[in-house]
Amino acid sequence: METCSVDLSRGINVTSRASSSFSALITYNCSSIYSYELTVIFNDTSYPSCYISQYQYLQYSTILSVTCSGIYNKAGRNWTFSLVQQSIYNNHFILNKTLQISLEPESINSYIYDIRIHQNASTVLVSVQNCLEISDPKYLVVQCNSSEPSSIVNSNNCTYICTNLQPGIEANISFIRLPIPIIDTIGQEFPEESIFKLEKIGK
Repeated sequence: METCSVDLSRGINVTSRASSSFSALITYNCSSIYSYELTVIFNDTSYPSCYISQYQYLQYSTILSVTCSGIYNKAGRNWTFSLVQQSIYNNHFILNKTLQISLEPESINSYIYDIRIHQNASTVLVSVQNCLEISDPKYLVVQCNSSEPSSIVNSNNCTYICTNLQPGIEANISFIRLPIPIIDTIGQEFPEESIFKLEKIGK
């Protein structure tokens, strides 16, 4: 019986991606794999919103197209899934393979977020509603004052606390989505985005 596997030397060719969906071309090192032999497994169960189809047959390999949608709460994060053989045809065995694809983060420039700023003397509390819908929170920061590059704080449940700000100054408070690595494409990343609000401290 012939053994087939994903050809990792060709990588994963993601042809389209969004915050809750993607399409990708995946190459196997066998020339006679059919799409109905495989299924997409997520969390130990077959994922119903994925579709596998033949893309191209080559002399010694097969390229399959995998399209998945309805992937929620994974914007700006890596989605892990497995391609698993569900039936045997043509006397070959297809090795299971676990893969990861980075889904696109939401843009903080086009997505509506409620940014609330509460201040008390030299402390400013920045609350970003629904920040977890943008990306993994480790890539979301607030820069308390653009004139002080070290004034970057991380989130505590979508809340950012800026302290030791000088009363009377106008602080350019920036909400930043840092660059996010794309795990399926070496050396690529989703670019940084930021929005800002000018706030007078101690007003």
